[in-house]
Amino acid sequence: MATVVPLSSQEATGKQFSIEEEPDRGAMLEKDMTFWKGLGLMNERVHKLNLSGCQPPLQGDSVIGLEIGLMAELERINFNNNKISGPLPLLECLGRLRRLRQFSISNNQISGSLKNISVLKHLTDLELSRNVITGPIPLELGSLDQLVSLNLSHGKLTGTMPSEMSGLFNLRVLNLSHNKLHGHLKSWIGSLPRLQRIDLGYNPLEG
Repeated sequence: MATVVPLSSQEATGKQFSIEEEPDRGAMLEKDMTFWKGLGLMNERVHKLNLSGCQPPLQGDSVIGLEIGLMAELERINFNNNKISGPLPLLECLGRLRRLRQFSISNNQISGSLKNISVLKHLTDLELSRNVITGPIPLELGSLDQLVSLNLSHGKLTGTMPSEMSGLFNLRVLNLSHNKLHGHLKSWIGSLPRLQRIDLGYNPLEG
């Protein structure tokens, strides 16, 4: 089944590419489209999608279509530095991408909560900084036990740091700075075995 997907990047603004769905094998691009900047290919299948800093920027709440769920070989997605708004897009579709390891959508206008974030259970890197994400850190965040790097800085997160985050035993980098988190620093932070860098600055936390 062929599906046409809109693509906006510095070299392909407003154009489209066509992908062919092959169950369990991912999405194959038309060969004459494989030179476009922002697409990382392996055996003509998309494994990297980089639309960071598009000119003009991606904007609105519907720029990421359901078709992204066809790209079963995707490993990295980067939508940094645009004007994408609304809640975190298409979490259920992204959760079905079993090879997805890195998801970055920092410096946009993403709003709402981190509800249903647990569907991204295969991620190693999650970058959501510099958005307007609100509400508490959900307990289910602790189930993302493959995470190596987590950046939720420069947002509007409230509440305390849930003890369930102690399940992030692969975490090496944690940045929750510039939010509205409060309460006492949790003892479990010191028990994360691989943690190398942590930034909790500019929160009303108590030592």
